[in-house]
Amino acid sequence: MEAEYIAMSQPAKRLMTIYGLALKFIRMKSMPIVYLDSSAALCAAESEVSKSLKHLYRLEYHFVHQAFVSKELELHWVSTKDQIADTLTKALPKSSFKVF
Repeated sequence: MEAEYIAMSQPAKRLMTIYGLALKFIRMKSMPIVYLDSSAALCAAESEVSKSLKHLYRLEYHFVHQAFVSKELELHWVSTKDQIADTLTKALPKSSFKVF
């Protein structure tokens, strides 16, 4: 769970930067959404920082939690079968590639 929690922070920061730029050029009413397949990391990001994550002293790792609390970012759980990023990061059978 800790690795997924930390891994969420970098894409979320980049997404927030792109969203900020997009707001300057077009009107957007929706918030950026981060999809993740770790329900434990999702719960940790949505709730107060748990005791198991207190040792992560670097504030950048808790960026997702702060953005979620201030309603700047939405978090959605997605099933591992439906995770599009897996096609780029894992060795999957051909049938999985045909779905995407």
